[in-house]
Amino acid sequence: MQALNQLCTEDVFSICTVTYILDILGVSHSSAACKLLRALHCIKYNSMSEEVREAIPRLLNEAMRPPSQAVATSILDGVEF
Repeated sequence: MQALNQLCTEDVFSICTVTYILDILGVSHSSAACKLLRALHCIKYNSMSEEVREAIPRLLNEAMRPPSQAVATSILDGVEF
């Protein structure tokens, strides 16, 4: 829980924190959500579009799901990067 709090209180998005959380949960880093989150590494939250910032919690939730529970459709359909 502390790692998630850290992720939400930093000025930049860190995939490193996400990776640590996934390792603890025993979840793969190869999901589509993880790939999208990796693209945001070290980007300041205030320089992201509102759409992208709002998608991060959903992407984190998707990334932390075991593959058998993953959602088949993209969470970011229609979001422009």
